[in-house]
Amino acid sequence: MDVRHTIRYRLEVDKMFKSVFNWTQADRFNPVMAKHPVRNYACLKVLVQTWERNCGYWEDYASSLMQGLVNFCETSTLANQIRKYNEIEDKCFPFKLAREQGKLKLPPM
Repeated sequence: MDVRHTIRYRLEVDKMFKSVFNWTQADRFNPVMAKHPVRNYACLKVLVQTWERNCGYWEDYASSLMQGLVNFCETSTLANQIRKYNEIEDKCFPFKLAREQGKLKLPPM
């Protein structure tokens, strides 16, 4: 696979996470950013399932951004979680369509 495709794909994943969870790769290494431990596994499971259903399967690069989901689950109310599920559904359609049409190629597994 062409390195350009991998970079483009990762940039799109980054945009999705920034847009939906307000979390970026840079936040992973920022010592000031809160990094909550996972306690709300139900929320995390539903977020990943919602992502997979609407954006496509959860691949390795997305996993590197998992802390953004954890932080969201640990600091949000159930009402906010439901809104987030709907937001993922709305924002992921073009992303998933681009993946399915081959316009956005996944890195090799």
